[in-house]
Amino acid sequence: MAKKRKRRKRKLRLGILPAIAVLVFAGIFLTVKSVQKESIPASCREWNLILVNRDHPLPESYEAQLLKLSNGEYVDERMYPYLQEMFDQARAQGVTLYVRSGYRSREKQEEIFERRIQSYIDQGMSHDEAKAETEKWVLPPGTSEHETGLCVDINSKDRYLNQKTADWLHEHAAEYGFVQRYRTDKSDITGVNNEDWHYRYVGREAAEAMVRDDLCLEEYVRKGCSY
Repeated sequence: MAKKRKRRKRKLRLGILPAIAVLVFAGIFLTVKSVQKESIPASCREWNLILVNRDHPLPESYEAQLLKLSNGEYVDERMYPYLQEMFDQARAQGVTLYVRSGYRSREKQEEIFERRIQSYIDQGMSHDEAKAETEKWVLPPGTSEHETGLCVDINSKDRYLNQKTADWLHEHAAEYGFVQRYRTDKSDITGVNNEDWHYRYVGREAAEAMVRDDLCLEEYVRKGCSY
């Protein structure tokens, strides 16, 4: 009887240990998830302030509210009136703007990402080297703002961003709720090299606060998105 009891106790212990391990893992997982969720203040969860980068990938369930532009590109319909107003005012001041790229599906972003990797491989880089170099310029699928429809790559009349156009955007974009998303002096925070053509809609109050306080979106979110 004593031996049977010992075997039963051993079996009970063996059965309890995996259960404890599962509970501990679940607790750690839930804690990590809650920390990730809490890392974005409630005041920063408005549609126009969504933060998308390598640390905050876009949920697969996200659906952009799209509107088609006359050139065939798509943007979020909620920001369109401000984009149009900015383009109209630029034109009135002798600056013609073009949307070279707006919304991209995750599949399109993956295609661009893989194509850039291959181009570096063709230049003699290893796959790892090519991927690392690509990530300086093209964000991996699921981490690009283009998938939100809230950003645009802007060209000038000559199909590239000339200095006059770049200067106008730098001076006036915030008046319409747009900021240059990726700057040279913020690349250590955003993880992306300078893109003076890439403008993100965040809303006028946020844009003006970010320009005033010299913040990128990551820094603005860390500060709780206060104006």
